Amino acid sequence: MTRLLSFTKVFKRFRVILLLWRLVLCLLLSSMLFSIASMATPVSLETRYGAIEGTADISSKDRFVVSYGGKEVVALNGLDVTFYLVTQKGTTEYVIIDILLPGLYCRHEYRILEISPIGETSLSKPFGKCAELVDAKYLDDGLIVEIRKVRVEKKKEVVEKYKWTKGALTKGAK
Repeated sequence: MTRLLSFTKVFKRFRVILLLWRLVLCLLLSSMLFSIASMATPVSLETRYGAIEGTADISSKDRFVVSYGGKEVVALNGLDVTFYLVTQKGTTEYVIIDILLPGLYCRHEYRILEISPIGETSLSKPFGKCAELVDAKYLDDGLIVEIRKVRVEKKKEVVEKYKWTKGALTKGAK
């Protein structure tokens, strides 16, 4: 009789442990699914000519696909993307894409996306790595972007200007 009693106690404890493990596994799986779902939530920005979206590429770690009008514009390597719409002036829209990089001190890189009234896009080459966005100003035929770099060895900040005009990016704009 005592053997039977001890067996039932062991069996009940085993069932409790099994239920706890199931609960832990369910919580782990649900948290993983939640993090994947939140990662896949697109970043978007509405322009006068349509929406721009940045969606995490689930098949590749640390990669975002930027699309406009349902078409892929560029795939970027980074932890996240942020869009900044430059104040509207004229007919062309300018969006600054801030790419968050996986570095300790070097966290940002930028690109300019130009959208024409008929929906054509033009994308700049990457610029401003390891810098912070300061300002962006319209020109008659383009855009000037100011970024700030911190020179740790010289303990001073340097502001650099980039000019985007007619599909070309030049450093050192006036």
